[in-house]
Amino acid sequence: MKRIHQLVVLGLLGTLTYGAVSAQGTKGAQEGKGKERPGCCRTVPDPTVDKMTLQAPEFQLLKDQEVMVPIWLLQAKNVTNMNWTLTYDAKVAVAEALVTKGNLLEGFFESNANEAGLVRFGFIQTNGANGTGTVAVLKFKAVGQPGSKTPFTLEAKISNDPKGTPLKIDLIHGFIQIIDESSQVKGDCDGDGQITILDAQCALKMSVGLIPMRKNMDMDGDGQVTSRDAVMVLQQVTKLVRIP
Repeated sequence: MKRIHQLVVLGLLGTLTYGAVSAQGTKGAQEGKGKERPGCCRTVPDPTVDKMTLQAPEFQLLKDQEVMVPIWLLQAKNVTNMNWTLTYDAKVAVAEALVTKGNLLEGFFESNANEAGLVRFGFIQTNGANGTGTVAVLKFKAVGQPGSKTPFTLEAKISNDPKGTPLKIDLIHGFIQIIDESSQVKGDCDGDGQITILDAQCALKMSVGLIPMRKNMDMDGDGQVTSRDAVMVLQQVTKLVRIP
């Protein structure tokens, strides 16, 4: 159960996302630049990062599916101010105007998602931010056709410590890829390509009508998603029962 607890904690770092530990990301080697990692999908902070890094997640979604997208700052060290941007292809996914301040921040936060394909962010605080957590969370809706993909491209514009010293920030970019139902992993509710304890919670939400049903969450094949399907996902995660 210790491992399950770790999965929950890591998933919650994404704030309103579902996910578990994914494969290693590719860290940017230069300030303000980074690379995408092939494959899918990374939905939690990269545990291998040992330098201050801004990270975006990766998702595979159905058309019209919505997802909460966290932006993480990893290994932050005394950051008092920062401006950064996220660019994306608005033909594949669209961002809502409302953006939430991340859990790493204590001071003032502002964002601007009004321009298609671009979101601008900034924060200031008297005490420098330290550690790992989210600096922003925003909702995206998948609008592209299956097979289309948009990168989440980050750029760190400016960041300083309390004395005004510029801080180097590496980048890990992300993406949203649009898939069809036949490509979905059975039991994967959020599109991260894995089955986690939070997918069980997602199935339970489907069972009470809080979110639309999807065929890949019908674990027992009875044509509906119920609490039985949710517990089957939970059992698979906890390895009590393996679903063929």
